Amino acid sequence: MLLFGTFVLALLTYIDHHKKIKTPLYL
Repeated sequence: MLLFGTFVLALLTYIDHHKKIKTPLYL
């Protein structure tokens, strides 16, 4: 469960990072 939570957190951080750069990499 902890590993899954870490993965979700990393994924959200990755998406947020690309939103700031305005890069359409949501898929």
